[in-house]
Amino acid sequence: MLWLTNLVDAVGWRGPQSQIAWDSVEGALGIGLPGAYKEYAEVFGRGEFCGFIDVYAPDFSDHPQGIVERALHLADQAADNPWIAEFFEPYGVYPRPGGLLQWGSSEVGDSFFWRTCVNDPDEWEIIVKEEGEESWLTYRMSVPEFLWRMMKDPEMGSMYIGDKLDVLSFSPVQY
Repeated sequence: MLWLTNLVDAVGWRGPQSQIAWDSVEGALGIGLPGAYKEYAEVFGRGEFCGFIDVYAPDFSDHPQGIVERALHLADQAADNPWIAEFFEPYGVYPRPGGLLQWGSSEVGDSFFWRTCVNDPDEWEIIVKEEGEESWLTYRMSVPEFLWRMMKDPEMGSMYIGDKLDVLSFSPVQY
């Protein structure tokens, strides 16, 4: 909860809390989600940070930025197109065991995933594919910590965006 509080404070978010039917979301995905992401989603809901980072909604609407729709779409694409399946190697795409489950993206084409390789979703690593890069980056932290560090911590290296921003913000997005 500390990282979520830090994130809320960093962007000055005071919006309404969401009630999310997690049983329906996780049932549609066929897997549980990390607790820190669920706490994040209930506080922030749908939206983007600094006009740069999109965190996918925890719903199962047919919008492509819904986490369930995105997971189903990527799995279908990987099954139908060998080039797309190859792009996700060595991990593969969820629901493949240990496959990647996308939870967000950036405006420059970076993609943010969880690696679903352990039974406890709270232990999943964040895997990042930077646009135009061959390698994958791995972070052992929660979504709220990752987002906060992207905006506030120069130690994040190429993921750090704080030096490019005039103000830290969160904007709710309605689909």
